[in-house]
Amino acid sequence: MVVRIAFLGCGGVARAHMERLKKIEGARLVAFCDPDPERTGWAVQAYGGHAHSDFGTMLKRQRFDALWVCLPPFAHEGQEVLAAEKGIHLFVEKPLALRLETAREVAAAIRKSGVIASVGYLIRYCKHVAEAKRLVRGRRVNLVAGRYLCSMKEMRGWWPVMSKSGGQVLEQSTHTVDLMRYLAGDIRKVFALYAQREMPGRPDWDVPVHSMVAMEFVSGALGTLHSSAAYLVETSDELRLPPGLYPQWADRGVRLGCEELELDCSFGGLRVVKEGETRELRGQDDSMLLEDEAFVSSVARGKPTGILSSYADAIKTLAVTLAANQSAASGQPVECTFS
Repeated sequence: MVVRIAFLGCGGVARAHMERLKKIEGARLVAFCDPDPERTGWAVQAYGGHAHSDFGTMLKRQRFDALWVCLPPFAHEGQEVLAAEKGIHLFVEKPLALRLETAREVAAAIRKSGVIASVGYLIRYCKHVAEAKRLVRGRRVNLVAGRYLCSMKEMRGWWPVMSKSGGQVLEQSTHTVDLMRYLAGDIRKVFALYAQREMPGRPDWDVPVHSMVAMEFVSGALGTLHSSAAYLVETSDELRLPPGLYPQWADRGVRLGCEELELDCSFGGLRVVKEGETRELRGQDDSMLLEDEAFVSSVARGKPTGILSSYADAIKTLAVTLAANQSAASGQPVECTFS
């Protein structure tokens, strides 16, 4: 079966998906929507299909089976609901939205329509992450330490603006939060501190530069998340992602302390300490290709097959990051409300 695919948003992350979809048998790119005509023009020239500047127009004029939603956080305004109501399957890049209510409306539309939906938490598809999940299964996790440390000083546009991106924890460290949940279970409560440092020469920058989030897991485990958008590191975690799309030098991952076992699951590999012995597993997967293959296959078969991040589950990660933002603003612990 040929899966006809449209894109809503044709920026950097969308291009990365397009490059992978062209390698997948049965995937055909037929339509592209973005307010920037240079972006849609490039996409049509590279892959064929039709360009649109208005999503409603594309929805009326084009026939497609699946929609890749690659929008900035602030730009989610019910497009997924309209697509779901027409029976169009949804691949939504993280984060889902700036408001939990927006994501809940989409989730309700997905349930009602029965369309297949996947969210772009690509780290879940790495083989070393699957091994980490296997190792912790059945063990009591005691401590969880997450990190997303990098330099974003050169970022322009919507990312440095809190009202558009939601800040680093919601827009970027969400990958770490999701990995923490994937390995250690759901998070009940958070308490966050954000450092609103000035970024020299950047009057447009109002995103907190450094942050720390303390977490209580449903299981009783305790966790922390450290994030920095102005952190100089000398080694990369070597996750295979397109140059220019993610920081080339970063320290990203999760450490877990379990009974008789310690794991450091970075975005690029796994380090396991058990009974005094250490072993390492390097991640060599193109995890974005793997998540795209799983979604295309699911649409072709008419049922979810191999999708590791459903929309319903991704809402839980969004809820944690929104609770962290709320806690930092209020100075109080905040419960993570999923439903």
